[in-house]
Amino acid sequence: LWVSVGGVLGGLFNGIVAPAVFSSVVEYPLVMVLASLCRRVPRGKEDDARARRLDVLLPAGVGVVTAVLVLGGRAVGFDPTGTGFTLLFGLPLLVNYGFLGRPLRFGLGIGACLLAGNVAGTVGRTLDVERNFFGIVRVSEDPSGRFTEIVHGNTVHGRQSRDPASRRTPFGYYTRTGPLGQVFEAFRSTTADNRQSSPPEEGRLHVAIIGLGSGGMAPYAEPGDDWTFYELNPAMVRIAEDPRLFTYLSDAFPDPSRLHVVLGDARLRLHDAPDHYYDLLVLDAFSSDSIPAHLLTREALALYRAKVRPDAIIVAHISNRYLNLGPVFGALARDAGLSIRGREDTHLEKADLDAGKMGSVWVALAQNDADLGPLMRDARWVSVRRNFSQVWSDDFSNLFAVFRW
Repeated sequence: LWVSVGGVLGGLFNGIVAPAVFSSVVEYPLVMVLASLCRRVPRGKEDDARARRLDVLLPAGVGVVTAVLVLGGRAVGFDPTGTGFTLLFGLPLLVNYGFLGRPLRFGLGIGACLLAGNVAGTVGRTLDVERNFFGIVRVSEDPSGRFTEIVHGNTVHGRQSRDPASRRTPFGYYTRTGPLGQVFEAFRSTTADNRQSSPPEEGRLHVAIIGLGSGGMAPYAEPGDDWTFYELNPAMVRIAEDPRLFTYLSDAFPDPSRLHVVLGDARLRLHDAPDHYYDLLVLDAFSSDSIPAHLLTREALALYRAKVRPDAIIVAHISNRYLNLGPVFGALARDAGLSIRGREDTHLEKADLDAGKMGSVWVALAQNDADLGPLMRDARWVSVRRNFSQVWSDDFSNLFAVFRW
């Protein structure tokens, strides 16, 4: 009974109280430290004033060492998600394990490691932060001070140059030299060729983007285009629409009637869009550690196809640290009889990184090869594995099969 009561109280605190009180996940390190302090182990033989001072001084030293190691690792280019970065934390945590016989020293040591790692990991001035049901969204300067970035959890969802002369330039995953830039170039050329006899109303093109982020795709909009962004997280919408943080949307759409931001689950809200309305549909919702699998199913693809023109291109950004989603889209394309090509743009030169580009992986689907236009003739766009055993549906998905072991 008491275990159940504790579970209820913990759930209420984590789900209701913590998001309203804290702007970061304070409750996680807090509980780690409290659990360590509550260890019931025999006290050491020595409990004099010196031992009690060491209970505070040694954890403080562990915290300082952790911060120095983490900052040093970042300075020499350790990948924040790589093994080297983990080893930097491993050394002070191993030292802290030697404090196990004294609960206060051990608990404070754990807290010092977590605090130092958090402080050292927060590089750049924080401009805005919001925590809600979907997690923590933070806007800050990047370590170089040249870009403003929007980060959800530990995933960068967009960046914009702080130089006014470059603020209309797409950066991050969306650079003009990357796969998305090439997709828009191909999309514009093939659409112009295919529609010479039947130009769209007022010459405008209809584009749908699932996933708003900073609005970093907006620089690809041209005068007369009509764009719709679908976004689940209201914090993302607030941030992208605030010109004090990002100006992609306001710069690209001086006529606000050409821009529509739809809040809610994209698959549900897409039902409200007219059939065969969009010329291009971009899925940009799979880069986080937790993916919306319901946007990757046979039924979801059927909905997308119902909302785009027959000659439209469906593009998906599938960069992900832990999941290889290419075979999932390959199986969906095979099941639906669509053409598909993919491009990995992950091996970047230092000049690319310095220019604000981030590695990315994309796939493009169309009714036939001709609709993909120049992408079919580009050696960088290769065939995507289509022999994935089972097609994901609303009744079946298998993350283990696509996990990057």
